[in-house]
Amino acid sequence: MSDVVSHYTGEGDLGSAIRDALAAAGTDTDGISTTALAPVDEFHIRGRAARLAIIAALAVDEDAAVLDVGSGLGGPARTVAEVVGCHVTGVDLTPELSA
Repeated sequence: MSDVVSHYTGEGDLGSAIRDALAAAGTDTDGISTTALAPVDEFHIRGRAARLAIIAALAVDEDAAVLDVGSGLGGPARTVAEVVGCHVTGVDLTPELSA
């Protein structure tokens, strides 16, 4: 487990670095949307389009309870919650990514 944590742990506070970069780009971080976070949330092929296709294929509805294991920064979890309106819980091994 420590190899995984050390691989994904960067220097400093990742959350603050993302907030600072968004503020420097002029993005209002109060109530920020998943589309605004896409540059740091979409670490897979086809990005948000793939995520939306998976949500549709799973037929997740607002009554669902979704568990995102290995959630990283929480991009997929936030997108499911935003698009569907259901409750999503994300868990990750790396403390810096689950903070």
